[in-house]
Amino acid sequence: MKFKFVFALICTLLLPALLFGAETGKITGKVVDKETGEGLPGANVLVVGTSMGAVTDVNGSYLMLNVPAGVYSIRASFVGYRTVTITNIGVSGDLTTTTNFDLPSQAVDAGDITII
Repeated sequence: MKFKFVFALICTLLLPALLFGAETGKITGKVVDKETGEGLPGANVLVVGTSMGAVTDVNGSYLMLNVPAGVYSIRASFVGYRTVTITNIGVSGDLTTTTNFDLPSQAVDAGDITII
């Protein structure tokens, strides 16, 4: 009899944690050169308006964990490429949202260079 009571008590205490545990998801994807399709290693991917972000690996892939459920704008940037922002990215609890970026190249103006 005592076992049933303890089991019921444990189930009752754990049920809310199971129901509300799925409040974060993850965002994954790849950042590539628009012309060549090659991954861009070291590109920055940020969730606009938050401190969440990631840096791409050697293949241009990134992963952001523990992103609160909601709708976001995601921005990717890399030196020598235009910054691209994708809006209305929905993140759901316990699910993975895939967002890929094709960054167009951009000429970089280095200004005047003086060698002494």
